[in-house]
Parts: sequence; C-alpha cells; structure tokens
Amino acid sequence: MNHNKIFEWARSNLEVFLVAFIMAMLIRCFCIEVFQIPSGSMEPTLHGDYFNGDRIIANKFRLYFKDLKRFDVPLFKYPLNKPINFIKRVVGLPDEEI
Repeated sequence: MNHNKIFEWARSNLEVFLVAFIMAMLIRCFCIEVFQIPSGSMEPTLHGDYFNGDRIIANKFRLYFKDLKRFDVPLFKYPLNKPINFIKRVVGLPDEEI
C-alpha cells in the first residue's frame, strides 16, 4: 500500500474526528448538557441521590430567547462557587412578595 494513501486516509479521518469533537463541545457549552441530581431537594419531581439520582438534559439555549416563568425548573451556576450547579423551581417573579 502506498504511504501517501495511508497518510491521506489518516488525515481525512483525523479531520472528521476533530470537527465532531469541536461540534460536541460547542453543543455541550451552549445548547444542552446532561446533569445528575445530587440531592433530594426537588422531590417528588426529581429524585436525587449521589449514585442513583435522576439524570436530566438541560436546555441552555432556551434562556437566551425566553424569560423564566413560574414553576420553571432552571439550572444555574452557584454565584459564589462557579463549578457547583443548582437546580431550583421558580416560585416568585420580579416585583412579587413571597
């Protein structure tokens, strides 16, 4: 087999895998991501457990175009420690007293 053919084959496959990897990372960063529910604070809707908790797919793209409504369940970063994710139910909206 010719070395040029092997090189071209490897190069074309590497390009495909590199493009797929970059697309997957962009989708994960800006569109959707899978999270595991670590605690039971959202029961009975979402069951949490470190080993057997529910897994959810979070739509990150929606919040760019729509405002939160009552009873939505947003996922957000904890402001004081960015690696920690919080999931909570919206019970109050701006200009409301709870």
